[in-house]
Amino acid sequence: MLICMILDALQTLAPERYHALDFAVLLNAAEEDMAADFAHVAAGQLGAPEGCLATLVFESGKLCSSRKEATVVTGRKGRCVWKLRAAGIEGHAGNAHHTSRNAVVELARAVLDVSTLTNYNDTVTVNVGTFHGGIGVNTVPGSAEAVVEMRSLDVAAFERTALQIDDLIAGANHPYVSAERELTVPPWTHNHRTSELVEAYTEAANTAGFAVLTEERGGGSDANWLWHRWPTLDGLGPSGANAHCSRPADAAEQAARLETREYAEWSSFCTKATIGVAMLANLHTGASGAY
Repeated sequence: MLICMILDALQTLAPERYHALDFAVLLNAAEEDMAADFAHVAAGQLGAPEGCLATLVFESGKLCSSRKEATVVTGRKGRCVWKLRAAGIEGHAGNAHHTSRNAVVELARAVLDVSTLTNYNDTVTVNVGTFHGGIGVNTVPGSAEAVVEMRSLDVAAFERTALQIDDLIAGANHPYVSAERELTVPPWTHNHRTSELVEAYTEAANTAGFAVLTEERGGGSDANWLWHRWPTLDGLGPSGANAHCSRPADAAEQAARLETREYAEWSSFCTKATIGVAMLANLHTGASGAY
């Protein structure tokens, strides 16, 4: 909706600028899955790096009208996800405990080891998201699974920690545990091309009476796939709160939890559209295209 508002206003208020640019609006249907094939689709639509003026990502962005501040995103953590599996020997908990091997215990040792790799100084976080194993308390578990993720904003720390987790699980300390890396999303780090877009956005926001703040986020977005190829700026979408908080199915519970549901602030649409139009109208014309 906000993208349509910006393009419609630009066509009305600055038709020469609107027709001088080529626009590709790419909508990623892989909601929250960070599908790697989106990067290939974008490459086919946007072409060579020198042919694209900017890739603008409309993830939610903070807007404080009382303080006249708008926040844009200039970096995001990368993310790796592993599925860990432990192989045990199932047996009766009372009669065959001594001849069994507890897969839950084996996996627990492994996830404790990988968790120690969290390093806040390097922006590295390791999180054990799910852990399943066993069929009942009277049976020694014969199998167990866990899903682990690692994130970091620093490229070197990201690559180093990913290899450490791979090596740790493959090492001699965990002979009954295996790991399959299911997802690797590279970090988006601050760079000069993003800085140039921040300057353009700041100039546009200032004309609307807003100052611009920048932030780097722990969560990923399409920008993680785009920034290394094209100038990228994120957080241009409407302001809101409670991201990813789904609505409960029960109507009574919905009413009780109204204050925790995800929402967008309608008032932010006009302000964000105003800034977006001014930015596109003033961007350097050395290349064409915008996302």
